[in-house]
Amino acid sequence: MALTAVSDFFLVYRDMDYRGLFIFFTVHAVYMLRACRGIKRCAAFIAALAVCFMPLYFLFDPVGAASAAYACFFACNLAVNVRMYNNTDNYFPRVNKKIILSGLTLFLCCDLSVLVFNLPRYFAVPGGVTQTAYIVMWVCYLSSQLLLSVSGFKYKTKNI
Repeated sequence: MALTAVSDFFLVYRDMDYRGLFIFFTVHAVYMLRACRGIKRCAAFIAALAVCFMPLYFLFDPVGAASAAYACFFACNLAVNVRMYNNTDNYFPRVNKKIILSGLTLFLCCDLSVLVFNLPRYFAVPGGVTQTAYIVMWVCYLSSQLLLSVSGFKYKTKNI
């Protein structure tokens, strides 16, 4: 949560500063490590992904490179967590798996809304679309952060 707050500072108060996106890589790496059973293999995968995207920083503008790398990290994070959700072991209780996957799905909806909100920087988009995207972005973001922050609690399945 602390890394998310630091990343949000750069993204919100520094107007989409690429450093915020790079810090979000760490957030998604932590979520991936949490979902992986083989920590060494997952850590190696994360490191390889980061090394593969480093040249983008020098080939494109920093925000474009960070955005492309972030999208790939997020897709990998979502894939790893879907795999964890479908796994039948008891490493995570089923209710926690649902909360994590729901939080990441809302996070995805938030990121798609951020994309729509920023489209006017590159294309002509009606104002109502960006205003709606702005509202959806924050509703999904706050909901996702709430779910992801409580996903580590131990729940009694009778109550849920």
